[in-house]
Amino acid sequence: MKMFGIIFLIVGLSIFSAGVIWFQFEYEHIMEGILEAMIGPSVLLFMGFVFSSIGGAVFYHQYRLRKKRDLLMRTGRKIQARVSEIGFNRSITVNGRHPYIVTCEANVAGKDLTFKSENIFASLLLNNGDEVPVYIDFRDPGKYWVEVPEAAMRK
Repeated sequence: MKMFGIIFLIVGLSIFSAGVIWFQFEYEHIMEGILEAMIGPSVLLFMGFVFSSIGGAVFYHQYRLRKKRDLLMRTGRKIQARVSEIGFNRSITVNGRHPYIVTCEANVAGKDLTFKSENIFASLLLNNGDEVPVYIDFRDPGKYWVEVPEAAMRK
């Protein structure tokens, strides 16, 4: 996902820069009132902005996810949850493969709660019934982080 953001950001900034340079070359024509000279640079500026925005949004999402993970690992309570299912996120395909999603369950304060991990792109060595750590905010059980150990992943 990070590479996707890098590619879009670099391509977007390159297109945007080309639009700015082209706009500078056409500046004299624009000042003379030939507005058709603005069409090409404007299209490049717009496309560059769109691509850069997509790349920036991916980076922002990754930043927020990392921040959430760090906060919950620092302040949340660590519980052990039992893996109930290991499935695929079929809405995402990378190199012809779907990322794994680990679903686990735990009894917290008398309630059975279900937790889902983020997308995991490595092969998993986990089985149903294994335990994984989950960091949970007890004030809001909807805020949690399923930490799949590095030892449970095969790169």
